[in-house]
Amino acid sequence: MAFSKNIILFISANVCVIYCLLGQSPGLHGYIYDKETSEPLIGASILLEGTSFGSATDITGNYHISGIPVGTYNLQISYLGYENLNEKVEILPDLTKEMNFYLSYSGVQFGAVTITAQAKGQAKAINDQLNSNVIKNVIASEKIQELPDANAAETISRLPGVSVQRTGGEGSKVVVRGLSPKYTSMMVEGVNMATSENDRSADISAISPYSLGGIELLKAITADKDANFVGGSINFILQEAKNNWHANIIMQAGYNGLKKSVNDYLFTGSISNRFFNQRFGVFAQINAENRNRSSNDQGATYNIRELDGNKKEIHTTNLILSDIYRQTKD
Repeated sequence: MAFSKNIILFISANVCVIYCLLGQSPGLHGYIYDKETSEPLIGASILLEGTSFGSATDITGNYHISGIPVGTYNLQISYLGYENLNEKVEILPDLTKEMNFYLSYSGVQFGAVTITAQAKGQAKAINDQLNSNVIKNVIASEKIQELPDANAAETISRLPGVSVQRTGGEGSKVVVRGLSPKYTSMMVEGVNMATSENDRSADISAISPYSLGGIELLKAITADKDANFVGGSINFILQEAKNNWHANIIMQAGYNGLKKSVNDYLFTGSISNRFFNQRFGVFAQINAENRNRSSNDQGATYNIRELDGNKKEIHTTNLILSDIYRQTKD
């Protein structure tokens, strides 16, 4: 009986010690949002002035700082392209305080001209790159929709160190740092895409750039990547529903001089909103496309003839000119 009492006392003492140790590490956590759209700001910086305690927000806009000594501090919240925010906070013992912040976009003004949407999107991309622990390039949604790219491969080709393999004049596979497409990992929201060829390469010509909320390109090889991550890794981020009703319509028309076709067109329409206190979002998009990608291809065959004196001559045996008809209609 005395033995059992000793065990109970020992367990109780340890529980008290653990509770006290936990209680000695008060902290601060919460979210940082865009004041206008209520979207989370990724990579926003939060720092307790005069200390080494600070943090940066993750992909959901969440931050967490632990082990802060009890006292009153001045919080400095900053994000590139947004107005800095300063708040007083009192850290109490045995308490993790929750504080959410909303930052106002400052814009970039030149006289009567105000750059807002694109600069705002690029600011998010730059913050993401600055807070990344690897070499990363990011294309924001606003930048993707700035130019009328035919597909996602064309959009990625605008990044440094990236080129594309083309079919009928349209980008289909991505080449990173000069290596074969099979050495580049293609992902959607961090999930590897199924390959479309026998050599493990992926054809991304069917991915519409207007369905993407961003593109991330990683060029550094890290231990957490698969063995096929030699050339690079490309992650497609899908569009997310925004707070309040948003609608977007994009229309394009084209002309094919080779086939004298005037029927080329692209129509993309999307609508989105969030419900249940922004916990549930709906994003819907429709695409209609008709493109004539016909081309004239030239090919040749040859052989090498041995001559006297170890000389060689190249003789063309066939010269082929092909009229290839390609029609894309979705």
